Amino acid sequence: MLQKLVSLFALPLFLGILAGCMQTRIIEEASVPEVTPQAIVAPRATPTPTPTLQQRIARIKDVFRQSFRQKGVYAWQETQSYADIVTQCDGWQLIDADIQRACEDAFWQACETLGEAPGVLHTRLPGWKLVASLYHRLGARAEELLKNNSIIHVEIGSDGVNMTADFTDIRSLIAGVEGEMSFGPKLTFAYLNTVYDENGEETAFTQYKLGDAYIRALRDPLPGGHIKNGWYADRDRGARKHTGTDIKMPEDTPILSCTDGVVVNIGSNAGAGNYVVVLDDAGLEYHYYHMVRLTGFLEVGERVSAGDIIGNVGNTGNSSANHLHLTMISPDFTYINPYPVLREMRKLQKTG
Repeated sequence: MLQKLVSLFALPLFLGILAGCMQTRIIEEASVPEVTPQAIVAPRATPTPTPTLQQRIARIKDVFRQSFRQKGVYAWQETQSYADIVTQCDGWQLIDADIQRACEDAFWQACETLGEAPGVLHTRLPGWKLVASLYHRLGARAEELLKNNSIIHVEIGSDGVNMTADFTDIRSLIAGVEGEMSFGPKLTFAYLNTVYDENGEETAFTQYKLGDAYIRALRDPLPGGHIKNGWYADRDRGARKHTGTDIKMPEDTPILSCTDGVVVNIGSNAGAGNYVVVLDDAGLEYHYYHMVRLTGFLEVGERVSAGDIIGNVGNTGNSSANHLHLTMISPDFTYINPYPVLREMRKLQKTG
């Protein structure tokens, strides 16, 4: 009887527990969210923009420069005089050849690195006179200037990359050189161009032609001063020729600029004494030497007009009397004999 009672109570309890478990499982299954499979999308690649023509040209120049700068050191020897320079004419020409090879290697390197089709490379080499002028005055720094300051022009056409590497512009090559260091190379270059031919032999002097209109517009640097014709007279015991004209006037007489132009040098050295150099609008340089004092009222880069005072007569540097030494350098960097120019200027201005 007791067993039957236990069975009667146990069965409902068991059924209740079983129902509870089933309800719990249903609740748990109902609480699990349904997951829908999602496709995995790869991130979209950003397209590489096609470089513009100007960007391609800039990259070619940059790789060319890098490669060109890595080339070997150009051999040079110290020189003390113009005679030393000319004696080593063959050595300067070898540097020209080294520059040519370095340009060719750098050009091919730039085209290969950037996947550009090589066209034609043109090189305008400095020539032995310009190379010698840089090394004579600037020593080992000349190599740095040749590597960094040449003018590079690039065109890209249907035939590929065409490049011109120009080493002939002395003003570009000495860009960044300041003071006395920028003055000397120009003088040496003009002297070598005027006195010697391409083989290092002395050559006959040829006067650069100036038109009457140009001469008529000049101002007399020392009105009334005596002009001395000392062109090509021996200097420094025959080591060089006199490449200017002397105008005698008392100390401290104001010196007037012959032309409109820009002041490109102000300085002092043992030869020229205190000096000012003006580059005029036609590309000629006018050098005014032996001033009594360093001109303090002008600055390099300042513009002057014809007739402006640029200094005062003195007797500084390699000089034995108060006078102005006037030097003229053509756009081709040859010396011009100022004596006939000044005489013609005074004649034209006198006759109107």
